[in-house]
Amino acid sequence: MPGIDPVTVAARTAGPVFKIPALPMAAVQAAAPDTVGVPAQAFYVLARGGALGDVGPETIAAAFVWMEPGRVARAWEKARATTTLAGAVRHWQSEIWSWGRENLPAGPSLDRLDGLLARCVRAASPAGAPIFAGWRAGATPPDHPGARVIHNLYALRELRGALHGCAVLAAGVSPREAVSIRTPWIATLFGWPEPAPEPERIPDWEAAERATDVAMAPAFTGLSAAESETLIQDLDRLLAYTGALWTDDGSGPTTVARPVAPVRD
Repeated sequence: MPGIDPVTVAARTAGPVFKIPALPMAAVQAAAPDTVGVPAQAFYVLARGGALGDVGPETIAAAFVWMEPGRVARAWEKARATTTLAGAVRHWQSEIWSWGRENLPAGPSLDRLDGLLARCVRAASPAGAPIFAGWRAGATPPDHPGARVIHNLYALRELRGALHGCAVLAAGVSPREAVSIRTPWIATLFGWPEPAPEPERIPDWEAAERATDVAMAPAFTGLSAAESETLIQDLDRLLAYTGALWTDDGSGPTTVARPVAPVRD
């Protein structure tokens, strides 16, 4: 598309970047009580936060942004009492990569997407995004396009989430308010009281979403207009194939059915 700019690319890829990696993240958490003997949320906090290294729960809470800090601290300590930090991080990585190998459809689209996403992740600045920085600097995924694609999508999810946190706070919206506006069904799971979105704060949250697109733009500046449109289209196809854990109609979490056959070029 002539004239497409990196801010537009950031806005149009936000849905797939947010939703596709959420699928393996949720699957690994749900299986954690059986696979590693750690409660799901406690494992999530330790394994995802472990990208920061051996730090205290207050550091993890600062990087997570959206979870109530006391909830983070309790989950971190519970997981640390049950399993090792290194083991949790390795399991998180390997299961996310395995999900990509087993669930993303092989073919030219995936190979093409592999190369484009890798370039975006390399180009991105880690400023303000510590978990993204830790994940990018960590272990390399297996030599398989599905593993690499989900690895880099997860990286971009961490990047966007961190930059969105900065934008939301700069807009004067609290983490609790932001969760109540965007994903109210997880507010109590994240340790907040019952969600109570305030309509007058929605424009501030929407402005923060636009600011996040601007902050994400440097990751896409190296793409040509044609490559940018290809990235958008391939990610839309991939999301149509994988489905998502929720829709954006505001009614709450809804599993979107996965098509029987993969979407082809």
